[in-house]
Amino acid sequence: MQKGALSSRDRLMATLNHQEPDHVPVMFWGTIAPLRDRWKDRFDRVLKLRELGVDDQMTIGAPWAYHPDVKVTVTRDNSHADYPRLTKTLETPKGTLRLTVKKTPDYPWDNPPLVGDHNWSRATEFLVKGPEDLDKLRYLFYDTAKTDLTSFRENAKRVRQFCAEEHVLVNGHAASPSNFAMGLVGASNMMMHSVDNLGFIEELLDIIHTWSTRRLEIVLEEGPDTVQFSGIYESTAFWSPRDFAQLFLPRVKEYADLAHHAGATFHYFSDARIMDHLETFRDMGVDALSYLNPPPMGDADLAEIKRRVGDTICLWGGVSAPLTIEQGTSEDVREAVKSAIRVAAPGGGFILATADAIMKESAYDNMMTMIRTCREFGKYPIRI
Repeated sequence: MQKGALSSRDRLMATLNHQEPDHVPVMFWGTIAPLRDRWKDRFDRVLKLRELGVDDQMTIGAPWAYHPDVKVTVTRDNSHADYPRLTKTLETPKGTLRLTVKKTPDYPWDNPPLVGDHNWSRATEFLVKGPEDLDKLRYLFYDTAKTDLTSFRENAKRVRQFCAEEHVLVNGHAASPSNFAMGLVGASNMMMHSVDNLGFIEELLDIIHTWSTRRLEIVLEEGPDTVQFSGIYESTAFWSPRDFAQLFLPRVKEYADLAHHAGATFHYFSDARIMDHLETFRDMGVDALSYLNPPPMGDADLAEIKRRVGDTICLWGGVSAPLTIEQGTSEDVREAVKSAIRVAAPGGGFILATADAIMKESAYDNMMTMIRTCREFGKYPIRI
């Protein structure tokens, strides 16, 4: 295709469609600590990153509202010898649900979210204990279509207008049943229940899946370019291939089918271990796979991934944020970027991105090295 300078959206869409754009796109995930004070809002973030030569996207996600009869209270108990306890109580027409967490100095909330990694090691009581809580839980996963969507529609319109004017990719968010279930029950608890009471886990996932599907249908009405789904807790770091095939694959495929029917590409986000599932990802309709975490924190082998599924799946990621960007030398960063481009970029279908967020403000120089190296060696046709 034409190698003249492309817009950010056109560059990313060409890459997702396995065409060679003008150059390899470069992106960052979530928090970019060295730049956290550079923008005033998420719209300004897109513009500021573009000035640095970074592609970005804007996300549209449907709201989460409980059934109107649910009553929520949050209390704090300072009487414990170690840390205060925060308790969120949700009264539903079918009974009470309760989450209690330790308020450690690094716990960022006074009102605990129901789902979040921070709760795993701090919860003294998870919200869902067993099958007896499922009828109560349904009131929290209330049909989004029955809620007031005025603010959602207004925000989606603003995002779409901005992205059309600035030629930016629009991403639609699909809520992940596995992420929610792990947060509601607790990771260890969920894995134990999958052995002792698999029916309970399947019903839990179905409750969330029904709600998530309805939310995605609403998001897809806004015409996003891509749909992003987090399978970060579905890998073989947690589950066997058999568990993945039974608990997660059929539901994820439904999201992929919905995205494709609406004309969007389906982006599956994973983390620690992906190599066992590459052909499975391809067969269930994954168009883009991130964030390709290299060893030792992950197992992503870019060359092998490119060889096995690179003709149908766009590779998105490849450079470790906590190891290479935050702790490596400038030369480490250059070599990591060059290596990733060398094996994954030829023929298109590769977005250079960090595996995980950049949490250290001191990583600014390495972050900029990543950007400059990508622009130096990532021009098409690739010659490296």
